[in-house]
Amino acid sequence: MCRRPLLAVALLPALALAACGGGNETGGGYDTAVGGKAPVAFDPRTKPLKCIEKKHVQAAKSTQPTEPNVLVIMPTTSGARVTWLKTPAATESAQLNNQYPGAEMIGPAAFQVGALSDSTAKKIEKCLEAQGSTF
Repeated sequence: MCRRPLLAVALLPALALAACGGGNETGGGYDTAVGGKAPVAFDPRTKPLKCIEKKHVQAAKSTQPTEPNVLVIMPTTSGARVTWLKTPAATESAQLNNQYPGAEMIGPAAFQVGALSDSTAKKIEKCLEAQGSTF
């Protein structure tokens, strides 16, 4: 009697379980962080928003589902907004294709100044420069 096929059949369930992985690994999409809380996804707007608010400029994360990486500078009628793209290279490409007319490109962020005063725009620029190329 040949034992190799029996060994393969016996190891099959162990291989299947090993391929599934444990529940504490990251990257599975359904895993939870320590303490049972779901991990928070990285949002490139969070750090600059805090910085901008510390400089007494009102801003808010866009709530539009089509704008997941947009920060709106108040008042909304000013037309000022910051849009994060995936990389600084993507931002440069968008600028060359005139996708954000008149925008200042700071790392992966396209800052459309709109009708903001120079002093307010400089405050926002400093916050975006402090973030660097983080996305």
